[in-house]
Amino acid sequence: MRACAPARSRRAPRKVLWRAQGEFGAGERVEAVYAWLTEDCLADPGAGFALARPDRAPLPPQQTLRGAGLLPSCLLNFSGGAPGQPVLRRDLLAGARPA
Repeated sequence: MRACAPARSRRAPRKVLWRAQGEFGAGERVEAVYAWLTEDCLADPGAGFALARPDRAPLPPQQTLRGAGLLPSCLLNFSGGAPGQPVLRRDLLAGARPA
């Protein structure tokens, strides 16, 4: 069984909502989400970032998506990158809207 987990929207450092969707198995670790974001969503894959749940609690990379309470889908807070530097790919930023 596959579940959409972080799924719909995340907050970018400039307090905008942007949308990206990935599918992950319930037993996969949060580190799979970090890897997906690094490979598919960042303008610079070397840029550091962090994810947090809506309650601002950090997401430990070794925790499973089920254990982190990310099923069936959730909104995640995204932070990272240097001020003034775009962290996300241009196409993701083009679809962003103010938070």
